[in-house]
Amino acid sequence: MTRLVAALDLLDLAVSRADGVANPAELRSAAEVAARVRRRRGFLTDTLVVALVGGTGSGKSSLLNAIAGEPVASVSPIRPHTDHPQAWTPERDDAAVALLLDELGIVDRAPNTTLPGVTLVDLPDMDSVIEWHRRTVEDLLPRVDAVIWVFDPVKYSDPVLHDTFLCPLAAYRDQFVFVLNQIDLVADAELAPIRSHLLGILGRNGFPDAPVFSTAAAPRRGGPQGIDAVRSFLRDRLDAKQAVVGKLVEDIRVAAITLAGSAGVWDGTALDFEAR
Repeated sequence: MTRLVAALDLLDLAVSRADGVANPAELRSAAEVAARVRRRRGFLTDTLVVALVGGTGSGKSSLLNAIAGEPVASVSPIRPHTDHPQAWTPERDDAAVALLLDELGIVDRAPNTTLPGVTLVDLPDMDSVIEWHRRTVEDLLPRVDAVIWVFDPVKYSDPVLHDTFLCPLAAYRDQFVFVLNQIDLVADAELAPIRSHLLGILGRNGFPDAPVFSTAAAPRRGGPQGIDAVRSFLRDRLDAKQAVVGKLVEDIRVAAITLAGSAGVWDGTALDFEAR
């Protein structure tokens, strides 16, 4: 998101040069705006960056392939299978996303040609016996826009996933959406009770009214199920993110104008506050 990053860099410059010149209260307010935007980290881009997270065998890679509409991530019955993060990202590089993926150490990237504006990151299994998988996931989670947490109908209530990982992340609840995958493995009459039980567990974990999609990303017979709803969710979140980014740009603009007025400069003048 070049306009937001550029505007933020200019606000940081103005704040540093206005020290001792502008009104201290307005200077603090502008600095707080800049700090708040900086804290968004991976949010500083027009592209929606979403992590696919879940336990072993939940079908994260299959879900990625179903969303992409083509084989992007490898799948295997051997568990754990996903050894390192993989990104599915638009062909036209977003410089901010590329930088974020570089910082996250994600070198395995496949071109996204079917869902503009969205980057999906397939992460290692959360309950993996391989300890560095957990560390990788824990490092990435705070640095993405949203999280799609994938469950399967067998291990959806696993205390390791809920108590060890989800409960401590409840403060990020607004970033989370959940997928109950592999619904083709259960009878139709069993699906509703499983969903209800999962919603109850999530509510107790600090995720009340959690959105839960039901999917069969790679069913044994027929094509994928429930994928259109997930794709629609991603498009909606992208629209919402772009609206938020626009609001952040406006916050920066207002802070800069207020700071300029306080320092006694206006349009067309330089930011050379030291000389003043």
